[in-house]
Amino acid sequence: MAQGSIRKRITTNGDIRHNARFRDPFGKECSHTFSTKREAERFLADKTSKIYDGTYRRPAQKTFAEISEEWLSGKRVRIRPGVWGCYKDIIRNYLLPNIGVLRISDVTNSMIVKLRGRTGHMSFWTQSKIKWILRSIFKYALTNKFISEDPTVGYDRLVNLKPTNH
Repeated sequence: MAQGSIRKRITTNGDIRHNARFRDPFGKECSHTFSTKREAERFLADKTSKIYDGTYRRPAQKTFAEISEEWLSGKRVRIRPGVWGCYKDIIRNYLLPNIGVLRISDVTNSMIVKLRGRTGHMSFWTQSKIKWILRSIFKYALTNKFISEDPTVGYDRLVNLKPTNH
């Protein structure tokens, strides 16, 4: 069960600070300092509530590039080498140059929409592969609690419809 505590501290210059501490679901001790006890109580209540209802997410410090590398490593043993190479090329050529340096938790839906705009000139199949890989990486990040919501959800038309011949 999640528990926490608030400790009152007096700084060297005489200011009063309140340190809220708790253990996250992963066993790590987390703390944050506030100038008022009320702020510390609100913070602790929010974190404890999220832990109890299962919505707590550890702050993601990893970049999209690091998460995509983890995802790709997990795929290597389960798929054919040629398919794995295709995934690696798509990540390296299309995704990393656009969002690779961003923290995974900082990638937004609007960034995904902009990324789609940059792939508009590509074939339908290339766009489909990019879409599938991108969604798979964010699903992996969500499952492993690096993010609290998937920025690709709700954007069903990441890929243009395949042109029909008349």
